This record gives sequence, structure tokens and C-alpha cells, in this order.
Amino acid sequence: EDSALGHSFFSLGKGVSAESLSAFAASGVVGSNLTLVGVNVPLADLVNCAESALGGAPTGKPDVVAPAQWVGGSSRLAVEGMPTHLALAAQAPKDPAVVAVLKAVLDN
Repeated sequence: EDSALGHSFFSLGKGVSAESLSAFAASGVVGSNLTLVGVNVPLADLVNCAESALGGAPTGKPDVVAPAQWVGGSSRLAVEGMPTHLALAAQAPKDPAVVAVLKAVLDN
């Protein structure tokens, strides 16, 4: 089972340092690996945000890897690192069901 598809990752809480995070960012945060998504944002605002925040990012080369194959099911694989913290900010949606679904996804 060499595929990551269908396998969730979790951290054992060790192994991440400021230096290793900086090294990862230097190699992974490049234009060819970034995706910017905007929802209910005017395109001009999204483009301005992208240019100001990411305009100086190195271009990089796309990763060339063989497509992963789905192996089905779920398997927990331990990976080294600290817990991940996520901050999400958005204008409150008009439909509280959207917030409930997002909360359920993030709580898992």
C-alpha cells in the first residue's frame, strides 16, 4: 500500500522545528504547488490579493509523480510532527447549515 489515497495522517507530536518548517516552505511553497481559491470574492480583489501575497513566490517546477491509485478504506499512519492548528476567517454565511457542515468537517 504505497498510496496516500484513502489514508489519513495524524501527528505523534514531535519532529517539527522552525528550521524544518522553513526548509519545507522553501521547497514546497512555490507557484507550481499553490492553489488560491476564492468564494464570493470579486475576481479583481482575488487577483490583487494573490499578486500582493504570492507575486514574489518562486515559480518552481511541477512535481512529476506517477498518479496514485485508490486502495480503498481508511488507515491511520503516524507521521512525525506537532498538532496542526487551522485559522479560518470568513464573512458569516447566510445559511447556518453551511457553518454546521464546516464545523463537523473541522471537528473530525
